[in-house]
Amino acid sequence: MRPFEELPLASLSMFPAEAAALRRDRARGLLWSPLPGVFAPADLEDDWSCRVLAAHLWAPELVIVGAAAAKLGWWEQLPVDTITLAGAKRKSPASWLAVERSEVPIELVTERQGLRFASPALSVLQLAPTMGGEVIDRALRVGAASLAQMQEALGLVLGRPGTAEVRRLLRESREAPWSPVERRAHRMLRKARISGYRTNYEVRIRGKRYYIDIAFPQHMLAVEIDGFDFHDGPAAMDADRIKQNALVQEGWTVLRYTSRIMDTLTKDVLGHVSR
Repeated sequence: MRPFEELPLASLSMFPAEAAALRRDRARGLLWSPLPGVFAPADLEDDWSCRVLAAHLWAPELVIVGAAAAKLGWWEQLPVDTITLAGAKRKSPASWLAVERSEVPIELVTERQGLRFASPALSVLQLAPTMGGEVIDRALRVGAASLAQMQEALGLVLGRPGTAEVRRLLRESREAPWSPVERRAHRMLRKARISGYRTNYEVRIRGKRYYIDIAFPQHMLAVEIDGFDFHDGPAAMDADRIKQNALVQEGWTVLRYTSRIMDTLTKDVLGHVSR
């Protein structure tokens, strides 16, 4: 993704005195307009970076929300087909641009390189009704937003469509899962009424910091949940083995599970913590 400040786009609001010249150059094929009143060199590719900056120049007072805001703020790899702007009563002039009337509370607006977009916490809430708990897991895993920040953002946008589902997902996420398979493990433990555990529990061993997916510190029991999306590849496998060896040497019992072999998780845990 190219830096936005390097893109040679211009708008009529930036150069009102050059309006006639800009339109003339467009008619000659030297420029093209990704959006009305926005001009780009003829050889500039019509890609994500170009469209985001064009949307900003077309309506700099509006706020980029949803998937586009997540891509800008914390999830660069997220595929985005439609850029959504909030806070306008005008119609969209392009198929790839959506415009909605809802206002974004100023507390939930991030500004970078002149672009205004929804904060990570708000973008998570906006994606959750369609993406489910996975977007919450990802945001927690990469440190984009905390559960407290998401709850605060929800309080500022109560009454919006999808609020009830988002509230349910946040309640289900109260133990901060970092992946769908961890979310499932947390549900299993709650259903079995097993308590006394800590999630993403930090331990320091010989100067190194490790995080245990689900830890029962009182019993020195570590439950490691291996999601294939996050534990695939030689480097990830090596890191897992190094962590497990360090924990075992410190006296921890380590139980490992994947999504395919989780049926015995609660039974195995009870077998250890009830001793």
